[in-house]
Parts: sequence; structure tokens; C-alpha cells
Amino acid sequence: MPSEHLAFETQHFRCYSKLHHSQKLREFSAAASQAAGYSLLLHMRVLIDFFYAEPEKDDCNVDHFNALPGFATSFPASLHAHTKKTREVSETLNKFLAHLTATRWEKPRQAWDYYDQFAPTIDNLIEKFEAALPDDLEKVYLKAYQHWDRYHLGTV
Repeated sequence: MPSEHLAFETQHFRCYSKLHHSQKLREFSAAASQAAGYSLLLHMRVLIDFFYAEPEKDDCNVDHFNALPGFATSFPASLHAHTKKTREVSETLNKFLAHLTATRWEKPRQAWDYYDQFAPTIDNLIEKFEAALPDDLEKVYLKAYQHWDRYHLGTV
């Protein structure tokens, strides 16, 4: 079910966001801290596609939830309209994280601040999405979210 898979992505995005900013993790292991950061970027990329990209083939997209009663009213398209910034972040993640390209090595990499500035946008969309879910689907989503939260805490 898409809401259960989305719960996996949202919980992991939040978990890795906490870990990425954890001084304890940095002190414990620079490699583990870097891995948490890259995991955060991976889940950010998935959520950007979910909220902003046009679905291709079997992609799950937020627009699929518009079939639910009242969802489109509670989570209007204006909340997740494509912007220059969303396209830029998505393209940057595609080039530097998800694809091995020649330009990956030619262009300077973005600093973490670049992504840290965009992360609250995704978290805000997650909160609004969660609030827009109908009660029955919200229960399914929360059950899956809580499952992942029990096993993948964002603490060191």
C-alpha cells in the first residue's frame, strides 16, 4: 500500500535528518555521520519526486491521493507546486547522488547547507500531507510510521 511505503520514506527522512545533525554521531564516527547524511539525501530525493515530480510508469505520486475524499482540498496543488528551487535541488541530487555522470566530477559539490536549507520544506510538506489523510488511511500510515520509528530511532 502506498501510504505504508511513504511512511517508510518520511520516517527515515526525519530519522536521518536528526542523525545528520548529531554531534555525538560525528564524534563517534565521521564515516557513520557521512552515511547518515547520504541516507538523508536519498530519502529527500525520493520525497521530492513524490511531492513534485510527474509520475512515470509505476511511480507513486502525491497526486494519486487526490482520489481520496477531501484530500485535494486539504492538500492543494499550490502546496507542492514546482519551483525553480525544487527543480534545482532535484537535479543536483540526481547528478551528484543517484547517477554516475561525467559532470559529477567536473562541477563543485553543494555544501550541506544547501540541502539543510531545503529539508524544512520537505518536512513541512510531510506534516501537511499527514494532516490531510482521511482517518482510516492515517491509521494505516501511522501504524507503519511507528513501526519504523521503533526500530530506526534518530538518536545515538
